[in-house]
Amino acid sequence: MTMRKRRPFSMLVSTLVPILALSLSISACQDEPQAEQPEEAPIYKTRTLGELSVPVQYSAPATAVSLNTSTLKAEISARIEAIPAQVGDRVATGDVLVKLNCADAKAQQQQARAHVSAARARAELAAQQLQRARSLQKKRSISEEQLSQRQSQDLAAQAELQARQAASLIAANQVKRCRITSPYPAIVSQRMGQVGELASPGTPMLQIVASEGLEISAEIIPTDAPSLEQASEIVFLATQRYPAKLRTLTGVVDSLTRTREARLHFVDKQPLPGTPGRLQWFDRRLGIPSQYLSQRQGQLGVLIAEQGRVAFVALPHAQEGRVAATDLPADTAIITLGRAALAVGDALPADSAADTGADQ
Repeated sequence: MTMRKRRPFSMLVSTLVPILALSLSISACQDEPQAEQPEEAPIYKTRTLGELSVPVQYSAPATAVSLNTSTLKAEISARIEAIPAQVGDRVATGDVLVKLNCADAKAQQQQARAHVSAARARAELAAQQLQRARSLQKKRSISEEQLSQRQSQDLAAQAELQARQAASLIAANQVKRCRITSPYPAIVSQRMGQVGELASPGTPMLQIVASEGLEISAEIIPTDAPSLEQASEIVFLATQRYPAKLRTLTGVVDSLTRTREARLHFVDKQPLPGTPGRLQWFDRRLGIPSQYLSQRQGQLGVLIAEQGRVAFVALPHAQEGRVAATDLPADTAIITLGRAALAVGDALPADSAADTGADQ
């Protein structure tokens, strides 16, 4: 039986020693501290506000409204003879719109005139008698009591004459009320009276809408109100563009619509009363596109490069998704790229800024 030869112990040791040395060397290398890698400078891009600015446009629902809408009513009791005005007619100041039967009113006017003539005759007689009484009193031919009586009669006659003249004036006005006329240039919008009907004081005849001096009524969001007051251009958009000018902005916020009413004049031409449309205006200030807005501590604003560091400028009236107006100078450097990685106060190395071309 052949015996297997045993390896010498020295050969085993010579094999293990290099392995152990290699393991210790690797372990020592892992335990050595690694050199710190330098932080990469932030990559950012800026553009001046003047380069990226866009027009700041606002709009609101609006309507062309008439300053006067009147319901014309009868002022006397009379039968309706004719209604020359029809719905849709344009009428001028003083045009006759309704004719009422005037026979009774004219008769009362004639009666009043007769009463005036009689009162005038009595007043003249009383004046003559007073003059004669004064002459006789100088001659001591009548007493003081008789003179006083003539004076009293003269005063009563004069008072009666004035009363009759007032009644005659009322009668003349009643005759004028037989014709209902337009108080201003207007459009007839509704007819209520009918020919042949008996009208009494207060009976509605026609409704008219003023065709001149129209205004624009617009409902403005309170945050947009300052921009309207400073607007460089305002137009009313309907079937065409109508230039407008702000007259007033009410100081009351409607509790239901949560808006403020603006009233504006038409500068030149104007649409028909009641025309619906939209009010459009442009802010005088520069506008920052919504994609460049950032939010910090619950406020919307823009990140800018100022003296080599990041600064945040809050825009109190800015809204997400809308162009924001600002009073910043046109040369303000707006950070347009890399905003998410920047914090307010971060240093901005000049060699880390990208060129000022289009944003990626």
